[in-house]
Amino acid sequence: MLCTTCAGKKVQKVENADKCPKCYGTGEHSDVVGEICVQCMGTGVQSISCKTCNGDGIQQNTMTLSVTIPKSVDTGMLLRIRDKGH
Repeated sequence: MLCTTCAGKKVQKVENADKCPKCYGTGEHSDVVGEICVQCMGTGVQSISCKTCNGDGIQQNTMTLSVTIPKSVDTGMLLRIRDKGH
């Protein structure tokens, strides 16, 4: 699931932060129109790697599920459970 702290952006804003020195606060890459700045990940302000997800943008989450395994499934086969995982 997306990180609840950074919303998948991989960075956290710094309190009272200045504009990003790489994009000058635009959040976009200076050489390529439409590309986000890799230093601030499009936020436009100085950022640090998200501490909740360690900069991955996703969080590990453990849940217990009950599933019915069809009789046609053999040992070693993989099952996909829709909307339950990454």
